[in-house]
Amino acid sequence: MLHLTMLLLSAVALATTHITSAAHANDYLAYMVNYCEEFQRLFPNYACHCNHHMAMHIGEFLMRYGPVYGWWTFPYESMIGMLQKISTNYKPGKHGNQLCVFR
Repeated sequence: MLHLTMLLLSAVALATTHITSAAHANDYLAYMVNYCEEFQRLFPNYACHCNHHMAMHIGEFLMRYGPVYGWWTFPYESMIGMLQKISTNYKPGKHGNQLCVFR
């Protein structure tokens, strides 16, 4: 389990650096392949999900688009999720009992 965790953490560390190169992308892919193989060995009955498949493409994305922080949409998706949870009572410009003022 420790080896499995270290493979994943090594891949994440490479993927989230502020610089990227072909070596970074290749090393990332090698860690992820080893991670998936080890995962299947330890948990043979577990079915992989689409996130596992997408993770195998991040090395390619690093080469095409540069460092992850430049194209990662998680902060925006997180903000959208928070905004969707705000109760507006279906009244534009109002939040609960408070009137929202935009300047």
